Amino acid sequence: AGVLATKAVPLGGRPLAPTLLPPPPARSRGQPDPPQLDVKDLPLAAALAPPKAAPGPGSPASQAEPIPQSFATALSQEDVPELEAPRARSAAEVLAGRWICVATWGLEEFLKASGVGVLQRKVALSMKWPTWDFTVYEGRVAFVNNSQLGDLKEEIIFGSAYVHKDARGNLYTCSAEWEGTANGGVLRIARRGSVGVFREERRVEGDTLTFVLTDGSGASWGRTFKRA
Repeated sequence: AGVLATKAVPLGGRPLAPTLLPPPPARSRGQPDPPQLDVKDLPLAAALAPPKAAPGPGSPASQAEPIPQSFATALSQEDVPELEAPRARSAAEVLAGRWICVATWGLEEFLKASGVGVLQRKVALSMKWPTWDFTVYEGRVAFVNNSQLGDLKEEIIFGSAYVHKDARGNLYTCSAEWEGTANGGVLRIARRGSVGVFREERRVEGDTLTFVLTDGSGASWGRTFKRA
């Protein structure tokens, strides 16, 4: 039988009568079917095929394949350089040279807490800020405090106790230690004498030295120095 087909309806008119299309030619018995076209065998198959959807988040295709253990081991051992820890710097590298005082804090309050009278406090506060000189040699530090009272000297010894006399003639038994860091270091001195117990800390970071003196009661004062 023929195939039933219709034609478009003209604008403003009635539908046209259906017409019959002629049937396809009949094949004789034993005639092979026509070959089927497989687009996958054509050179343009990839271009004609519909695009594949991108893998969604969390899908196996969207995740990177793990690195084989043998490759990861070889990479960590051969291709990645070992990072060295920052080297601690010595006292000679950090302290040596001249330092200029640029700030003083807490001195008046510290003198009041120590029982120093008004007149002596005024004299101390009016004094010119000092400069410090350090020379480091053979486990020792030669320290010179260039103050308005004159050059006050101390030989700081690491590893054993030593005796120091201050500007007023007071004797102290002292112990000192140096702790180096990658950016500087810290010089700590503990002093014990007839007038009390004191701790001094000189912390260097780059070209800045911060000095803090603390007495046995916890009162403290300090200065800030810059490298000359």
